[in-house]
Amino acid sequence: MNAVFDTANGLLAHYAEPLRPVLAEYNLMRLTDHWPVVAMSTLICSLIFATSAVVSPRLFPQTFTRLHRFQKINWHIHCVSMAHALL
Repeated sequence: MNAVFDTANGLLAHYAEPLRPVLAEYNLMRLTDHWPVVAMSTLICSLIFATSAVVSPRLFPQTFTRLHRFQKINWHIHCVSMAHALL
């Protein structure tokens, strides 16, 4: 498992260097060290949202099909929130 983290840290360090001048231009130097967390959180939340759109209608066919479009989006947002709270 440590090998995975070492590889990930190496990749993140590789991609962080080109971002430093851009972030410095906008006075966001602290983000240089934390952008991987922001990027990974965005990716994981998007994946959970997309997974909810596929799984929820199958798990709750009667309830989910009666929801309006905005209610379905709200449902998926709550799924992301629940996953975040459980982690």
